[in-house]
Amino acid sequence: MVAIPILGFMLVFVAYIASSFAYGAPGRIAVDVGLGLMSMSNLFFAIFIGSTLISKEVDSRTIYMIISKPLTRSSFILGKILGLLLVVIINAFVLVLISQIIYRFFNGEFNQLVWWIGLMSLMESTIVLLIAIFFSLFTNVSLTVIFSILVWVLGSVLNETQKLIFVKNNFLLEAVTKVISVVLPDFSKFNLKDFVLYQQNVEISYLVKTSLYFLLYALFMCLLNDYLFKKKDFN
Repeated sequence: MVAIPILGFMLVFVAYIASSFAYGAPGRIAVDVGLGLMSMSNLFFAIFIGSTLISKEVDSRTIYMIISKPLTRSSFILGKILGLLLVVIINAFVLVLISQIIYRFFNGEFNQLVWWIGLMSLMESTIVLLIAIFFSLFTNVSLTVIFSILVWVLGSVLNETQKLIFVKNNFLLEAVTKVISVVLPDFSKFNLKDFVLYQQNVEISYLVKTSLYFLLYALFMCLLNDYLFKKKDFN
């Protein structure tokens, strides 16, 4: 929580510096920098906090006291997930609000899509958080961070990779990318920055489909994490 006001200050400072080098569109540069910082900070919180969710409880040995009480493991891990999500939500809200204020300062018009970017970034971070928790259930913190970042990178570029002519002309490579795209989340769906900065519009159907995709994938990961946590032996 202490990092959030620091990030807010960094956002104002970086946006101001970036706008000084922009000619003709300082507001657009400022909001681009602001939304980028918001997305990266959300991912940072999701990966690094999510990766220590279980290990921190094991190292402090509080997990043994908790699971010995009349509290289901499902309630415990769900409470932990919701607690971490609250931090990400507050971070996203504060940085989106600051981005809007900076954009208005440079005479930019209010655009409700900026808030949709914040919501989509929150959805993306939630899935990354659930993936980090998944890896943390059977490996150490370092590997959890590496695997989580790798999944995010692959999920972000896989959609564009499938469109490459080289991939389309290679049957085996095309088949592998299709299988991976089914298993890994498609994080490119949550990137709305281009819509806000350039097109200034996005279809409602796209937002609805993306939200539904998030709900289904997040539900699947929650159920998977709940199952693995119930089966995990802490002895």
